[in-house]
Amino acid sequence: STHLHLLQHQTHRRCIITMSQPNNYGSGKKKRRRGGKKNKKYQQYNQQQNNYHQQSHHDEYKQQSQSNDDLMIIDGSMMEGGGQILRNSTAFAALMKRPVHITKIRGKRSTPGLRKQHSKGIELVSKINGGFVEGNFVKSMDMKFWPSATPSYLSTYSTDIETAGSVCLLMQTVLPLMIFSPLQCSLTCIGGTNASFAPQIDWFILILQPMLKRLMNIEIDIQCLQRGFFPKGGGKILLKTNPIEYIPAFDLTKKGQLKQITGSVIIGGRGLGLSIGKDIVKGATREL
Repeated sequence: STHLHLLQHQTHRRCIITMSQPNNYGSGKKKRRRGGKKNKKYQQYNQQQNNYHQQSHHDEYKQQSQSNDDLMIIDGSMMEGGGQILRNSTAFAALMKRPVHITKIRGKRSTPGLRKQHSKGIELVSKINGGFVEGNFVKSMDMKFWPSATPSYLSTYSTDIETAGSVCLLMQTVLPLMIFSPLQCSLTCIGGTNASFAPQIDWFILILQPMLKRLMNIEIDIQCLQRGFFPKGGGKILLKTNPIEYIPAFDLTKKGQLKQITGSVIIGGRGLGLSIGKDIVKGATREL
């Protein structure tokens, strides 16, 4: 599968082309999987989630289960009905200390409910905030989150999505919490750095990082330590943040002048030689 991404930043344009071998490795046909081992892994993961919350938060669970009337109900199938409602709602709930109940999670997706990357993001929000989560397991359509009123922040966090799920979308989930932490924070995340239907790690580094600094005075440092493609993932990123007290108003009405166009071709996976990358470079140069 080949993905072409055109990235813009005030006075520069950068073309990032990432290539990764699809899950059928060029066979031309998708193999049907019964999902025995995969489903067993999901069941084990879901059981671990339930055991963690029942054992580590027993007293808190009893208290929170009696306060369901305070939950703000959010329909996860609104608008596009994808994961963005889930990510934003969970992060903002933690920042505002407002309990939420998210229903019909990813209701308009072909595979509705929580996937592993969504569950890992919610788990990380809970770690940073110290709140209590109910219903955080793979395929769950219903999740409740009670943020902690007195979070105990740490300076170092790490998570492994365990699939090719997007590390960028996970960063997007927890970034608001990390920048409003009173501490300098770092996050190490393992997963997919260049995934379909998600921002690329290159966009985060080349576009988001400098734009946050220029417009909002938010200083973050994103390093891609290793690329990770579908289906295995295995990419590794390091995110570092500095604390802020507020986000200032900003002007986003001036586009700037185009001065330069540069490009990179990144190839990974079996069966894809460097000659393919060279052909892409020649084709892009010819078109420009």
